[in-house]
Amino acid sequence: MASFLKRLGLFSFKHKWIVISAWLAIVSVVLGLMFTFQKPASDNISIPGTEAQTTIEKAEKLFPNAGGGTGRIVFEAPAGKTIDDYKGVIDQTLADAAKAKDVEQIISPFVYEEAVSKDRRIAFAQLQLSVSRNNVTDQTAEEVATSLSIARQGGLSAEAGGDIVRLAPSEILGIGEILGVVVAAIVLIVMFKTVFAAGLPLMVAIFALVTGVGAVFALSGVVEINATTPVLAVMLGLAFLSTSRHLPS
Repeated sequence: MASFLKRLGLFSFKHKWIVISAWLAIVSVVLGLMFTFQKPASDNISIPGTEAQTTIEKAEKLFPNAGGGTGRIVFEAPAGKTIDDYKGVIDQTLADAAKAKDVEQIISPFVYEEAVSKDRRIAFAQLQLSVSRNNVTDQTAEEVATSLSIARQGGLSAEAGGDIVRLAPSEILGIGEILGVVVAAIVLIVMFKTVFAAGLPLMVAIFALVTGVGAVFALSGVVEINATTPVLAVMLGLAFLSTSRHLPS
């Protein structure tokens, strides 16, 4: 392997413009395929054939409602007031939320005392959904969120929680990843003493990262990929970037 890498390095050095042109061509093709064929990633995690997946499928058949998603709507009354003073507003809010897509049942906080705080300023309603948490749609989340305006206009503070909250997907390149690249660049510059030498492993890593992540998104048009797959691809690419500073100069 060492001799192969040596020959590859010598070839790349002697034919640097051909190699660089090939890199750019590959990246261009991969990005073109990505923008043409990519599809949204899925939040579902399924590994067909495994014992765990078989158990999950059997449980869904035997207990179709047990795997349904759940949510909560939390109400808070202003200082000096209790939720009892806003019972009508809460009932109206829950009645509107019950019309949201896939909401099967809502249990009012006035049904059982455990849902109300001791000072009776805070209470929550429990929502039962007819679909699993992975299948909760944006429409359901938006419709439940819209119903909260009734409580807020009535003088209450109201927030939703649980599976009906649509969290923003993890950024593939967030501030943490960018800072990591900057720190790696500084370390490489200190070690190699020149910006040019430090830039070579950075450039290789970035090209590999763009190509790998682009290929993952391009394949999403053919096979279903999980939402965490691109993030893992970036993590592996950054791991290569972090180890490149240990290469001999």
